[in-house]
Amino acid sequence: MELRKTLQDVARVAEVHYTTVSRSLRDDPQISEKTRKRVKAIAKKMGYEPDPMLQALARYRMREHTESFHGTLAWLINIPEASDHNAETRRADFETSNEWASHKGYRFEPFNLADPALSPERIFRIIASRGIRGILLPPQKKPGTRLKLDFSGFSVVTIGNTLAAPDLHRVSPAQYENAYLLSRHLLESPDLRVGLYLPAMIDRRTNGRISSAFWRAQQDMPKERRIPIHLPEDYDEDDFRAWMTRYPMDVLIATPQPSIEWLGRMNLRIPEDIRVASPTGNTEAETSYWIEEEWDEIYRSAVDFLISQIERNLTGVPATPRRITLRGSLKQSNHSKV
Repeated sequence: MELRKTLQDVARVAEVHYTTVSRSLRDDPQISEKTRKRVKAIAKKMGYEPDPMLQALARYRMREHTESFHGTLAWLINIPEASDHNAETRRADFETSNEWASHKGYRFEPFNLADPALSPERIFRIIASRGIRGILLPPQKKPGTRLKLDFSGFSVVTIGNTLAAPDLHRVSPAQYENAYLLSRHLLESPDLRVGLYLPAMIDRRTNGRISSAFWRAQQDMPKERRIPIHLPEDYDEDDFRAWMTRYPMDVLIATPQPSIEWLGRMNLRIPEDIRVASPTGNTEAETSYWIEEEWDEIYRSAVDFLISQIERNLTGVPATPRRITLRGSLKQSNHSKV
């Protein structure tokens, strides 16, 4: 019985080290293309096939032990520091990503496309000169953002749905599923009248997923119980007051602020007169229902996704962008039992 060919067997015939064989078969760009092609041809001719047991053992060891250092990844934001109102949250997201990357043998270095001292082209030259092969793009400040940048030669993953172009691999909350979970939970109660108020600029950040999920949930209830979705272009207290007056309700799905403040000025007590539900998280004690989005897990998944692209040597804008979405969980306060 013929023995399975090993990396060492291929290495002896190719007259290279066995690690060069392994890296060539994985298309490591640090091995010259000429060597990679030659090693692949020899391996194919010899009938070499990876040992599945050894591969499983390698994966087990990777899980059990901290990786040696493999390289630096770019954390690429696009927000002027003076207008970054979520700087503290962004720092926490960076730390989460960097800590998780360290377990895989990588670390992140931050770059800012909005840095007035550096042009985007200069930033990309710096990233390339430092041998950085992977770029992670956190959410953009404005929905519908289009970046005219050359991502060729880099593995790239973006987070959220605010980047409209180029169409990259992305990891995001399952915003439609989350909003549908919340809406369906509330609308299933025959005793509740439920309305959705959301400025269009917020809804656009999710590509309309929140409003469409609420609309879909409404279709399973009698028409007389449906309150029209209200999507003004921006926050407007007078417009909000007029809509609330026209359509009295028991639960308002909206961003907690400024809605809670406006409801107070309308002399509506929370939760006695009306309850507030948030489709994207809870930042106020008065909120009765909310979807808890697992952002730490979203960033960790994005790091894993990015590293997998690097290891497979997949670079540039993908022909078939992949989507990873993580569903949140429905939460409710003690005073909000439905």
